[in-house]
Amino acid sequence: MSDSILNDAMKKPPSRFCFDLIEYQKGHAELVVTKYVPYVKLFEDNTESLFRYIHHLNYSEKEGWQQSQTIQILFFKRVPKTLFSAFQQILNGDYYESLATCRIAYESLLRILFIEKYPTDWSSTLLPEKGKRKFKASKFIVEDLKVADEDRTYTFLSFPIHSHKQSVLADIKKGNQEKGLLLDPGYEFSEREMSIAFNNLLAILYMASRLFSAFFGKYIKASESEYPRALETYLKAMPNRFSEYPAFIDRILVESKRSSTG
Repeated sequence: MSDSILNDAMKKPPSRFCFDLIEYQKGHAELVVTKYVPYVKLFEDNTESLFRYIHHLNYSEKEGWQQSQTIQILFFKRVPKTLFSAFQQILNGDYYESLATCRIAYESLLRILFIEKYPTDWSSTLLPEKGKRKFKASKFIVEDLKVADEDRTYTFLSFPIHSHKQSVLADIKKGNQEKGLLLDPGYEFSEREMSIAFNNLLAILYMASRLFSAFFGKYIKASESEYPRALETYLKAMPNRFSEYPAFIDRILVESKRSSTG
């Protein structure tokens, strides 16, 4: 009986629904790359640089290299790919999903910072180990580095991780404004939501570039390890919390200085 049901289903012409969604995504991507060039340009240039820097480490002299640095770079090498996935999600119109993906990259960067500050406790970033300092992603910026009263980046990027709560709240607000709810698939261009997603993506990319330069820049040629000045200038000019982000990263780097004892 079950085979008959499955066979009957396979005989029906395939649905075009998913292909229609893909066509929408292509149109959305075309709109973004042609109308919002600064977002795309800053992301592409800095992501390419980060990929290149990490690749060049394969051929560099690594005098004084420690085991903890190997773990750091194993985390690092996955960050650009994850950020590129978030970029693709924005191009497709999946704004909230891109924030959740950025959270993955951000937490990897926090683990890299933890290892920098506590190099002998690097194993805690992989598995809890008795006698080792515990890594707590949500508390690291506040309790270990002590550079802020709250990790606003971690908090914000965590919203889409916990179901579709934020999206539902947005739907309710929109329904109240328009006096009714429209139950659509959720594909709708929003310049505001796209900008929020891009700004968070670029901030995490900036953080990754700064951390790589600080922790591994000495292992590659100076000309190959460029400071992300254009991206920093963009962030500083923003009329919101991101204008303070470069200074925030400065404080993080100061407080995460590697110790000999961990």
